[in-house]
Amino acid sequence: MAAFGRSGRILSAMALGLLLLGGLVYLVCRNSASVYFLASIFPEAVGYSMPAATVCSSVPSFIHIYAFILLTAIVLNPSRAGLILICLGWIAIELFFEFGQHPFFAQYLTEMIPAWFEDFPFLEVADTYFLTGTFDPLDVLFILFGTAAALLTLHKVQRWEVDHA
Repeated sequence: MAAFGRSGRILSAMALGLLLLGGLVYLVCRNSASVYFLASIFPEAVGYSMPAATVCSSVPSFIHIYAFILLTAIVLNPSRAGLILICLGWIAIELFFEFGQHPFFAQYLTEMIPAWFEDFPFLEVADTYFLTGTFDPLDVLFILFGTAAALLTLHKVQRWEVDHA
């Protein structure tokens, strides 16, 4: 399996740029008070209403998994089987957090969160995330699309690296 030598820097820049774009989408499509990293930057609720807000609010689900699969693959330089495992791992994580917001699971999950989480940044809002978050089937779809897009991107880049080595 070819390393992501020349392409690694481009893929990294693309993934990081997409994560910044995802942050911008959050800022434009969601109320800042409902997003952890935005609430710390904008203590007063900032949010804009867009006609396409339903789809717009699911775009970060696509971007997040796509970018993190790319970054993980660049760091680990996996075989094809390893790439599949990376994708499955990220799908599991993303779906856990998405389904964790479903009312059926949220209360159960928050009861399992240990008290010491309150002493650490990001972890201190875990219960709030599950209890006040909104499960969205469209997010699940975008997670699956993001995974497929990342897998296709990395497969094409690996083939390009082999053909142009």
